[in-house]
Amino acid sequence: MQLEEYLSFSTYQKEAYSTFLTETPDAFHYLIFGLVSETGEFAGKIKKLLRDKHLLDPEDFPPEDMLSLLDELGDILWYVSGIITHLGGDLGLVAKRNIEQLKDRKQRN
Repeated sequence: MQLEEYLSFSTYQKEAYSTFLTETPDAFHYLIFGLVSETGEFAGKIKKLLRDKHLLDPEDFPPEDMLSLLDELGDILWYVSGIITHLGGDLGLVAKRNIEQLKDRKQRN
């Protein structure tokens, strides 16, 4: 697979899960704690941009910091995808249902 190709959510889910190495009885909990940890890492990087560089607007983030943040979001996506897999769901379907829910909320204000 070329990195330049875009993936569907469902394809990403299958590819991501093929890299999962912790198939144990506590694998689901591993994924939950991993998600929380990665989310904290993402938030910590944002905090440091605010504290050290006084940057509030993502448009002002230096390219190397933006790339690092996007990498953290990729890690978050990996954990979300794994959790959905363990719940027997499909990431593409979760995304579709979420968009439908958001559109419904927007219509209702």
